Amino acid sequence: SSAQLQAGDKAQPVLGAITRYGREVAFATAEIYARAAELRGAWDARLEALVVDSVLRGETDGAVESRASALGWASDSAVVIMLQADMWDLDGKTASHIAQYKQFIDRIAANTKTFGKPVLLINGDSHVYRSDNPLKAGSPCVMETGQGVQTAACTDDAYANQPNGYDVANFHRIVVHGSTSPLEWLKLAVDPSANAANGASAFGPFSWTRVQP
Repeated sequence: SSAQLQAGDKAQPVLGAITRYGREVAFATAEIYARAAELRGAWDARLEALVVDSVLRGETDGAVESRASALGWASDSAVVIMLQADMWDLDGKTASHIAQYKQFIDRIAANTKTFGKPVLLINGDSHVYRSDNPLKAGSPCVMETGQGVQTAACTDDAYANQPNGYDVANFHRIVVHGSTSPLEWLKLAVDPSANAANGASAFGPFSWTRVQP
């Protein structure tokens, strides 16, 4: 017992040994936990890569959900898609110029409709700021005027360039400005508690503003 150790002649050496080896056990335990954390981090990174790759490939089977659940990812309330190409921009050419994009738009439209929650697509390419929904005919649309960050109603409907029967209300697209002066950048905010109607500068949890330095 503690009292017997204190009373014995070898109390101090024994207590010293207990303290020493107790400390070593503690450090060894801490090292095990640290290694486990490193391994878990590496495993999570690989798992995340698999989930992202599956999403990009359009795979929606149970394995994707299982991996996302293992990562502790909750059900998404919204999705952002970012790409370079403007799949609705004719660029002064005929419709055949963008015909090969249909296969990708079909997949985005189908998955967005199934998802049923806000999906925001951001693209560059045409370099003229535009805020619209090209997956629903006749949707409101605004574009830059060249006067600061002012916008005006679009003179065309991007849906007409890919008129493939889409009717997806939970989708919005932003074309970011580029190339021409004055240059600008887009400030995107995400508020999980927000659920804005599909509008010119906000949609679901997303809101955005154009900023010119």
